[in-house]
Amino acid sequence: MDISSASTPPVMVENKLSSLSLTDDNSPPTPETITLDSSGDVIFLVGGKTPHHQKSQLLLASSKILSLASPVFAAMFRHGFQEGKTLSSRSMDPIPLPDDNPDAIILLFKVLHFRSRDVPWDPDLGTLAHLAVVCDKYDCVEAVAAWSRVWLMGNGGTGSVRGKVEDVVMVLYVSYGLDVPSAFSEASLVLIKDHSRSFELNPELPGSDITAELIPEHLAEDIQRAREGLYSKLDEAIATGIEPLIEMGGLWCVRTRIGSYFTTLSNHNLWPPSALRKTSVQEALKRARAIIEPERGAMPSSVQPIKAALGEALAKTVGGARGMCLDCVKTGGESAREGKCRITHEESKEKGT
Repeated sequence: MDISSASTPPVMVENKLSSLSLTDDNSPPTPETITLDSSGDVIFLVGGKTPHHQKSQLLLASSKILSLASPVFAAMFRHGFQEGKTLSSRSMDPIPLPDDNPDAIILLFKVLHFRSRDVPWDPDLGTLAHLAVVCDKYDCVEAVAAWSRVWLMGNGGTGSVRGKVEDVVMVLYVSYGLDVPSAFSEASLVLIKDHSRSFELNPELPGSDITAELIPEHLAEDIQRAREGLYSKLDEAIATGIEPLIEMGGLWCVRTRIGSYFTTLSNHNLWPPSALRKTSVQEALKRARAIIEPERGAMPSSVQPIKAALGEALAKTVGGARGMCLDCVKTGGESAREGKCRITHEESKEKGT
């Protein structure tokens, strides 16, 4: 059935909204109505079903706009869902969306209905995480693509988050769900370089008791593998720092210098490898730069100081690290083989594939 034939005349919508506002003293509070389209032909009811969202709200929207943006909504209005019967029967009873986060649905509808003045430039990560879940559910990630890039990669945007691993994981989660490759690469690089502990990739969403598994679990292993690869390069850089000394033979001053080298590393928790792995790669570089040189003794001037040799090698290693490629993660590397990745692999060497 053509969706236009299922549309409800605006006057019927107004009558229905008016009837919803007529309550007696024993009735629950009248839900607030948010008008996305003054000529809308469908009403949705969000909120009021969980302790986190006790307030109900009505959304007056356009079925045509929602159908163009989302094949799931289009199917709903063509009897693909039980809720669709409400629209086609023209009774204009609100269509309940009890399982969807109200803030995310309202944000999504504002974007889809071109209510740009009402769309926040910097929504919090929790709302964006719920939006990613809603967009995945209704298959409308593409419809919010422009705003997703603004939120995640704009000047001072959410994608620039640093700090707690939970915050960075949330950026990774959102950028995966909203399909923003550059933000995903940046967040994965922060997890690889700036953090050392394990993490849950599909966290419990803020303001709810649910965990939405958008990200494949193997991604955590991919990030850990990329991180371990970087640690191995640090091990090599540390070994490179004493190669000139080893080449000089077994002189007493050389042996003393090698001993001082490893003692210094140990004092800064850069040696042995097990100690190094208890800190982040970025922190290891910071510690190397803070090294206080031991006495050089009778060492030839041609031998670089420990701090210079090690710092240079570590900085080169850390500076060469790259985030992961979202397209490769989603396609198992097929996008790289076909040359279809949206970021070049020179920008994303640690792609985990």
